[in-house]
Amino acid sequence: MELELQEARIKRRIKLRRLGTILVIIGMLIAFLVNGIVKPKRRERLISAELQRAKTYTVFSDEDYEVNNCSNVKFLAYFLRDVDDDGNLDKIAGTATELGKDDTLHFDLKVEGGKLKNGKIAINANNFYLQMSSVKDSIIAKDLIGNQITQIELNDIEANTEVEKSIVGRVRSGDYSYSYTKLAALEENINKYSDLENKIVLTGTFEDSEGHETEIEKEITLAMDWYGITTTTYGEMDNIHNDLESRINTNAGTADFDIEIVTEENSKELYISKNHVEGTIPQLNGYDPILVVCNDSNSSFTYDKNTRNFVIERKAETNTNGVITNKVANQNTYDLTIRYSSQAVEANGGKPIYISIPVSEYYEGYNNPNDEFENPYVSSNARTTIKTIFDYAHDENIRLNTYIGEFVKSPYNNYIISKEKVDNLY
Repeated sequence: MELELQEARIKRRIKLRRLGTILVIIGMLIAFLVNGIVKPKRRERLISAELQRAKTYTVFSDEDYEVNNCSNVKFLAYFLRDVDDDGNLDKIAGTATELGKDDTLHFDLKVEGGKLKNGKIAINANNFYLQMSSVKDSIIAKDLIGNQITQIELNDIEANTEVEKSIVGRVRSGDYSYSYTKLAALEENINKYSDLENKIVLTGTFEDSEGHETEIEKEITLAMDWYGITTTTYGEMDNIHNDLESRINTNAGTADFDIEIVTEENSKELYISKNHVEGTIPQLNGYDPILVVCNDSNSSFTYDKNTRNFVIERKAETNTNGVITNKVANQNTYDLTIRYSSQAVEANGGKPIYISIPVSEYYEGYNNPNDEFENPYVSSNARTTIKTIFDYAHDENIRLNTYIGEFVKSPYNNYIISKEKVDNLY
């Protein structure tokens, strides 16, 4: 009889584990498919915002190539975008780009009627990295291969006739070699989502055909606007516990249950400004909770006993310069303790306790502050029901063995079948 009870407990334990795993997978799939993706219309609005922002930048003309004190050298740095909807790309003094993506920065250099010596192009970027993969040639003095190029050194360029050189690089919000450096150029400063004062500076010495030298310097100011989105779903949670006996305080007449809520921000583009979670604590066999607390000092928590609704919020903080001083991570775990009367457990008749909590959560991210963008960017709500199982403890080392025959201690110390009684056994 005891073996049958043990076997039944093992089977029940296996079923509970399978059920818990299935419930978690279903909940995560629903949350992702319904709430964790950016709707097509929202994506269209992002593209439109990018174009509208691009229309605010200066459009360069041929006159903008001129170097003030030297007509023999012409230089311009620019981005390309069709901002007047005529089907032709315009050279503009800025770009609006989604974080984690890139855009092409063009450098055009023209020299004629003499020699450009000691030429350098300095990239004084406040909120972008310049990625390049150009090898040295007759114009470029050194290989330009890297994720954070800050200077382009030029060979001496002797040009009896006009010599032209076009160089390109990719502006990025950080080093894209690793996910954790994707926003490195912003340096955890929300003011760096938009910077209108990035400088590209050409310097050098121009020597004309008669040997006269002129020091040249040309500065071009470029705008760099970064923007992004937030999306959210739920992470993997610990939803099976086999310690129900230890949760019951017989002297106090109470039982405490720990519930884990794990949220995830999936896009990992914006610095997170807030994670908001709300839900409803259920009754247990008709009994309201006696106490509900959130065991987290870094979050605000409110609970309404009348409605059994709770709200958790975790917020970031910045200083006056825009630097984030108190961060909110892309994954957040909240531990709730729910206290019921022990009578609520007794009313369950010795069966496992199932606690199901409907929850809804979203993330907010600091975004580009200009009017074309949504700031803060608020993700869609992710909704699910967190199902947690509390069962009684079971011996993990139970083994069931079947023996045939009669145990004989000496000399065999094993089970044997007597030839004389074999007919009776079978």
